Amino acid sequence: MRSAVALLLLAAACGLPHPSDPYRVTVDVTPWMRDLGGDDEDERIDARNRFEALGPAALPALGAGLHREPPAARAAICEALNRMNLADGVPLLIEAAHDPDPEVRKQAILGLGHIGDPRARPIVEARLDDESSQVRLAAALVSRAPGLCTSPKALSRLVDIAIHDDIPNSLWARVSLIRIMSRGGELAQMVQADIERTAVPAVREGSLDERARAAILASDIGNAAGAQVLNEAAIKASNPQLRLHAIYALGLVGDASAVPVLAGLLRQPDKDTSTQAYRALTSAAARGIPEAEHALEAYHGPRPAEPVQPPPP
Repeated sequence: MRSAVALLLLAAACGLPHPSDPYRVTVDVTPWMRDLGGDDEDERIDARNRFEALGPAALPALGAGLHREPPAARAAICEALNRMNLADGVPLLIEAAHDPDPEVRKQAILGLGHIGDPRARPIVEARLDDESSQVRLAAALVSRAPGLCTSPKALSRLVDIAIHDDIPNSLWARVSLIRIMSRGGELAQMVQADIERTAVPAVREGSLDERARAAILASDIGNAAGAQVLNEAAIKASNPQLRLHAIYALGLVGDASAVPVLAGLLRQPDKDTSTQAYRALTSAAARGIPEAEHALEAYHGPRPAEPVQPPPP
C-alpha cells in the first residue's frame, strides 16, 4: 500500500507514461524512504542523495513522509530538504519544525536557516524557547541569517540565551548577535540596547559562568563593566571554551589588572590558552596599556607565527 501511495505521489510530480511522451517515467521511492529511517548510514546517505537528485519532483513524496515515517526518517527528510535548498521546500520544513520529535525539529530549523526564506522567521523565533536544548541551539545558530530573527522579543531572548544557556548554545547565540550587529541599522541598535540593559547588570549576579558570559557579551559592545569578572573567569570558568572566550574578551576591555592574569596564562602548556593570552596582551598593548607591553617584552617563549583568530564557539 505504501509503495503504491509513494508511486502515485511521484507520478503527480513527474508525470505518467504516455505514448506521446515515451521517455517520461515514474519512480517508486518506497525503498529510499525506508532506507532514510534505517540504521545503515551508507544506505541512508544514498537514499537522501537519490531524493536530492529528483529535485522538486521529490517534494510530494517527502511531504507525505513527514506524516507517515518514523522520527529517524522524518529527520533525514529535513536534511534532504536542507541540501536541496528549494524555496518550495520551505513549507514542508516549517511544518516539520512543529514535529513532536526534537531531532526532527532541529533538522527542520537548520534547513530553514540554510535556505534563509523570511517565511521561516516566526517559527525560528518561536524555537528559541523550545524545551529541547538542541532545538534552541539550532534556532540560536540560524538566527544570524538575515531576516530570521528580527522581533524585539526574539532579540531579547537571544541575549538571554547568550547569558544563561550553557555552552554551546550561549556561544552560538552570541555569534548570531555579533553577526546581527555587524550589519548595522535598527536591529543592531536594538541588540546593543538589549545587551546594555540585560548583560551589563548580569555581570554582578549568578554563577561565575553566567557572569562570565554576560561580561563577554558586554565586551562585544566595548563595555568593560565585567572586566574583573573576566580576570577570574579566564582561570576558573568551568568550561575550557568559556575560559578562552574570557581571555579573548580581556584583550578587548581588560585593564592593567588583567596583565598578571594574561602573563600567567601565556606560560601555560596548553597551546590554545597561551595563544589567546598572547593575542589578548597584544590587543591590550595596542589600546595603550603599558603593563601589557612590558609583559610582552619580558616574555621569551614561543610566539604565534600567524595572526591569532578569535576562539571558535
